[in-house]
Amino acid sequence: MKALFITNKNDLNADILGGVQLCSQEFLEVIRLVCDSVQIFDVDVAKNLKYRFIRKIGLDYYHLYNVKQYKINLIEFIQNNEINTVFLNKAELMRFSKIIKDAFGNKVKIVLMSHGNESGDFLHQLSHPNITIAPFKLLINKFRLGLNLYIESYFRHRFIDLVFAMSVEEEAIEKWLGSKNTFFFPRLIHDNKIIRNPTYGRIGFVGTLNHNPNNVALKQICDILVQNSFSGEFRIVGSGEIEGKLLVDKYKFVTYCGRLNDNELKHELSTWVCFLNPIFWYSRGASMKLAQALGWGLPVISTIAGARGYKFKKDFLILTSNNAQSFVTKILEYEFIKTTPQNASLHFSSIFYTADEIAKDFKNIIEQ
Repeated sequence: MKALFITNKNDLNADILGGVQLCSQEFLEVIRLVCDSVQIFDVDVAKNLKYRFIRKIGLDYYHLYNVKQYKINLIEFIQNNEINTVFLNKAELMRFSKIIKDAFGNKVKIVLMSHGNESGDFLHQLSHPNITIAPFKLLINKFRLGLNLYIESYFRHRFIDLVFAMSVEEEAIEKWLGSKNTFFFPRLIHDNKIIRNPTYGRIGFVGTLNHNPNNVALKQICDILVQNSFSGEFRIVGSGEIEGKLLVDKYKFVTYCGRLNDNELKHELSTWVCFLNPIFWYSRGASMKLAQALGWGLPVISTIAGARGYKFKKDFLILTSNNAQSFVTKILEYEFIKTTPQNASLHFSSIFYTADEIAKDFKNIIEQ
């Protein structure tokens, strides 16, 4: 199988790797295990006036890229390199599927690498009670949501042969949108265990604080911790200095650490009794920071929603319902355990699926 991986280069590599880059690299790692050759075709976001304008008014509906700009070079590249499978890294690239199918029909298979369902995320932003939107903007966004859903379904029905989904939940959504074939691609966990010296009563969270769902979740957790006279320390890492300082001012047990580089983060997390992953709603994609925490050998308390996109060979995570009360109850049960967690002594291969195992399952799907 000769493959082409179409991507925005910033979605694959960046100075500071985020969830998008890590997920893209995982996709590419497994694809390379399955295909005889994989070449990368870089594209850039359209910057001309037309595309900037429709993005500005919120009516882009998957017009992030000027597909016609790349049409001739892309078709020639596929022909000259005898490509038979094209991978589109992120749903934002799905308009490329039409020009490829128009040129090659079923001779070239197209696989969409979904980083999460955008419409579901957008719907939550529109309807969440803690978010205020101006009436006209709300009207535009409702119209955009309808267009997005239409485009998502239209292209899946006609031009896309297979969709990589980041969770079983989104795999079901993909089928509802009209995807012909789906493949659940679980997150890869790499064995990078760190030396731990947990401090009694210290728990922590890593995430963007000016992201509304994170901010709301942290406040809900802290309020319930106050009600339960929490005597430990809650350390928070991530961008959003204003929100971080507000949390420190309101809750005496909160320490805001700001943004940390990898080495600083490893040192910080090595002192935590447990890593918190409080996601109370089904957001787009999967929690990539959870993979990092598991790879470092940290004990994790996560909601069911936060564990989407992960697949284990045996029960492993400390899971709670998707609400703050259930989550805090589990924290208070776990708070003062400071011995080396059980996951640090287990063999990763007995718990997590490897890239080779995922590639084998993926190859079976492709061959069908």
